Amino acid sequence: MRLRAVVRGAKWVWKQIFIFLLIADLPGLSKSVWLITVSAALWSVWLASNELVFDNKAISQKDLLFTVKMRTLIWIKAIKENDLLCDADWWNNPRGCSLAKSSPVVWCPPAVGNLKFNVDGAFKDSAAGCGGVLRTHNGDIVALFSGPVDQICADFSELVAVMVALSLFLETGWGYSFRLSFESDSQEVLKWVENISSRPWRWWDCFEEIDKIRSQYTEVRFEYVPREGNGMADQLAKQGMQRQNLFKAWWQNKFCFLKSLMK
Repeated sequence: MRLRAVVRGAKWVWKQIFIFLLIADLPGLSKSVWLITVSAALWSVWLASNELVFDNKAISQKDLLFTVKMRTLIWIKAIKENDLLCDADWWNNPRGCSLAKSSPVVWCPPAVGNLKFNVDGAFKDSAAGCGGVLRTHNGDIVALFSGPVDQICADFSELVAVMVALSLFLETGWGYSFRLSFESDSQEVLKWVENISSRPWRWWDCFEEIDKIRSQYTEVRFEYVPREGNGMADQLAKQGMQRQNLFKAWWQNKFCFLKSLMK
């Protein structure tokens, strides 16, 4: 019974992946994207089937497809194809994501020994989401999250994104080895985080959680960045609007080189 469920899920995911790739038709990068996407799909389906068979943990078809797309994007960036891909277009317009797009605002890496968390919230009348991505000074992605938020307003979605990012950073245990900075395209939420007197009382429980986690670290910096420099977090937030639950992940092995630099 479990194996039949795995086969059905794998067939559906493969169909969606091939539709995604046929839409992409990426000039100059098509071979790399094809190979990496197929590899990411194989690896993701294999991991999902093992978890179902041996740990009785099931994953929905949509979550599996999201995992494949996310893993593909991270692997492409890991081989330093950043200049050829536009984060904002990867999810819904893969054909255009390979075209270099000039923008006066680009993502700036943190200094060595620092990590930078870009966060964002998304809101529409029918849905709300939050997302964030944590990167090293090399631009390597070491953690990310994407998930739904209560449908209240855009500012609340942005605030939850900050809270979730801090909670995820605490969960990784990296706060004792690296300094953390945040970037958000919401000046209002950044003002609330830094200035207690400006905070709306109705979301005081969120602020209490944020302050509690911040107090455990000597320095956490918050900075404003225009939306053009916050593309990946923006897309993760928009994808979170379509999810049923919070997706979060981090990778320990990215830090071997960083730790050696800090000794």
